[in-house]
Amino acid sequence: MLTVALAQGIKWPHKCRVGSCGTCKCKILEGEVKPEIDFVNVLSLEQIESGYVLACKSSVKTDLKILIDLK
Repeated sequence: MLTVALAQGIKWPHKCRVGSCGTCKCKILEGEVKPEIDFVNVLSLEQIESGYVLACKSSVKTDLKILIDLK
């Protein structure tokens, strides 16, 4: 998901690209992704339950509406 977004010119915060820093986290508002790793090592249970994923380790399954923190 992150690689495709960056290739399209979308500004997306990121650092490691391997799912260990959490910088690329985003909230899925609509749609589905397929996690490529267990996010529990980086994201809190509350974040996961709220719909947050790591963009660098997620594959898009459907059209998405997401929230990205661009701080």
